[in-house]
Amino acid sequence: MTRADEKRVFDSQYVAFQPSLDGTHVKMNGRLGAMEAEICRQGLDRRGERVIPAGEDRPNAGQRRALVLTTLCQDELDREPTHRATTAHRIRALRNRREPLLMVVANNPTAEASGFEQGSAMLAGGRVGPGAVDLVGCAGRIETMTVTGQDIVHHGSRSGIPPALRRGVLARDNGCTIDACTSVYRLEAHHIIPRSGGGDDSPENLTTLCWWHHHIAIHRQGKRIDPQSPPRRLRLLPTSRSCGYLRPEPDPHTLAILRALQAPTNRAPP
Repeated sequence: MTRADEKRVFDSQYVAFQPSLDGTHVKMNGRLGAMEAEICRQGLDRRGERVIPAGEDRPNAGQRRALVLTTLCQDELDREPTHRATTAHRIRALRNRREPLLMVVANNPTAEASGFEQGSAMLAGGRVGPGAVDLVGCAGRIETMTVTGQDIVHHGSRSGIPPALRRGVLARDNGCTIDACTSVYRLEAHHIIPRSGGGDDSPENLTTLCWWHHHIAIHRQGKRIDPQSPPRRLRLLPTSRSCGYLRPEPDPHTLAILRALQAPTNRAPP
């Protein structure tokens, strides 16, 4: 490659986001120079080794890179500026901190009646399901508003879990409470029984999870916490699809009737 070739490749780099027509996902594509691409590949792969706890079933390389790319962007959004000169400036920065995901329930009765399977969307237009709604209830900020025609009534906003209670849960648990997990990356409070399932913000219904077990294992892969497991050694239950379904055996009377119908007889056919 000549210097002119290098400049042409460098100037042609880009990353683009293309939303799908139904709003359920976004296709990401782009172009990088060979050196920049190798930096990104090695950086994402190395971060994936640190973010995913040891012992977990690791997704393939492409999925790992997508996951850790999200964590990189989330860390940047949550990072506080270091140049705040006074305490008042720091307090104002905390109040104005950008939340990880701001959502609006487009049709609240429909959403609640369907278990948030319908009627829920991001403010930017993307469609989301009940897992994302539950995640916002744990880690995001909830705004309640009524929209009637051109009239908008804002009923206030609050964190999914009150900040003081969130800090208390993190201090009480002192780490991820999933059995044998030692990850301390982005520890967050989690509703054992989500609000959509009737759960509340009581300390007994809250526990501390690392990013992987909170965002991925529960809210994305659909696993559940076993309520019978010890508080500091929580076990995850598999999803209904992965654990399989065994059809119950018929009762003895039904079996006797079925065997009688299939038993050969000595009578000649008519």
